[in-house]
Amino acid sequence: MRIVYIFSLFLLVILAIIGYGIAVDRKEYAVLDKAKDTAARQRFYRKWIATSWLFYGLPSIVGLLILSKMGVDISLPEVGVNLVPAAVSVSVIVLLLTVATLVQAKRASADDRKKVQQEINQVSGGSIIARNSSERRLAAVLSLSAGINEELFFRAFLPVVIIGLIGSDLAILAIVISVVIFGAVHLYQGLRGIMLTGIIGAVMMVVYLATGSIFWPIVLHIIMDIRSTVVISYLAYGN
Repeated sequence: MRIVYIFSLFLLVILAIIGYGIAVDRKEYAVLDKAKDTAARQRFYRKWIATSWLFYGLPSIVGLLILSKMGVDISLPEVGVNLVPAAVSVSVIVLLLTVATLVQAKRASADDRKKVQQEINQVSGGSIIARNSSERRLAAVLSLSAGINEELFFRAFLPVVIIGLIGSDLAILAIVISVVIFGAVHLYQGLRGIMLTGIIGAVMMVVYLATGSIFWPIVLHIIMDIRSTVVISYLAYGN
């Protein structure tokens, strides 16, 4: 009975973090969207790096350690499907896209860069893409932080807590719920952003289930975020 209370407490903490994150991120992103000063934009990056660790990383690490100490299996149950081919295919595609974008950035002309800049201004979530080398460095740290902390929170911690409350027989439901929540957290990016991040969350979950290790979705997440915020920035704005 005690373990049920622990899982319930963890779920309340998780929901509070998610609710706070959705509310604050929408307001902060609206400010970022209008910010033209790079100093203001860099403050935004630093704040999101800190909150990533404070709200996602730290609770996940502490929660998983507590559950592990209590003898809870913090790995996800097998889903009965061979997901390795899908995980390998997705990983290869992400790597190829990242390399292709980097090559394109090195060869881009001034006109090419202007076109990409216009696309960034029109795309939902485009404001988070770095605008210069100083912002790129912070964006890289943010990508690293998000890759580690969001995977720990949404792929490792959240589904385990849900499974602890509804039972391992409904593990698939817990996995689906965690993927949907991951998409919803990106409400500040609009409907398209929610759908895109939801798909990305599903892909990361497939990689996690296929490998049985949170390390690989973390690596893939970091690569994807670096491509989105750093490599595309290099393509659009050059050095």
